Amino acid sequence: MSVAALAEWCIQWFWPTTRLFIRCSERLLTKMAAFLHEMDDIGQSTYCDMANLWCERYEMLCEYRCRFIDMAWERARY
Repeated sequence: MSVAALAEWCIQWFWPTTRLFIRCSERLLTKMAAFLHEMDDIGQSTYCDMANLWCERYEMLCEYRCRFIDMAWERARY
């Protein structure tokens, strides 16, 4: 077996497996990014609700009051 044939065999074996690993990693990371983006929205809406509640009860965090509907509308426009 020549060096060229050995190199060709290695490339033919490594490239498909490497490409499969890269594509699976890409899909996994894309789904994780989408999940974290959704969790950020949920966290932001929870913070808005908490700020409204604290402003009404304790008169604190009033400058951070927001409505989730307004936030969603702003994100939908961009």
